[in-house]
Amino acid sequence: MNTEINLLEKQSNKYIPFLKMGLVLIILLVCVFALILVQKSNYESEIVEQKSNLAHVEKALKKQQGTINNQREQQRLSTDIQAIKSISMPTIEVYNRILELLPETEQLITYESLETNQVTLQADFKSLTAVSEYVSALLKQKDIMETELTMISHQDSIYKATLTISIDPGVLAEEDGGDE
Repeated sequence: MNTEINLLEKQSNKYIPFLKMGLVLIILLVCVFALILVQKSNYESEIVEQKSNLAHVEKALKKQQGTINNQREQQRLSTDIQAIKSISMPTIEVYNRILELLPETEQLITYESLETNQVTLQADFKSLTAVSEYVSALLKQKDIMETELTMISHQDSIYKATLTISIDPGVLAEEDGGDE
């Protein structure tokens, strides 16, 4: 039998501590890398969720702005309507009032709105007294500020009178306030 005797001194493994440290370091790096991947996945899902929330908020904001714009538009239109009503004269009402004061509706020849608060009419009358009575009746009306006899002519047995009537739109608006 052969026995081997090794008289050489046994060398210690000087690389083992480095290998252990390297292995621990690699394990730590793998754990850190795995943790980073998990965090990345979590952040990406949170970003997608926040984008979805942002889209819903933007949609709600646009809807709210549309509602506000509609309300503003309605308010502006209401203001415009009130402004138009304040400067315009209700022509039909004025026409009917002037026509009611005539003894006969056939007497009215022409009716014309000149300005926002002036009307010109031409009518046939049987006498000058009838003309003066009509002018007096017009002046007694609350909404008529002034009546001017601008022209009168006599043809056959008829007097053709042209009248310019100034109307107070404020009084008309007060009397007409509830009729909408």
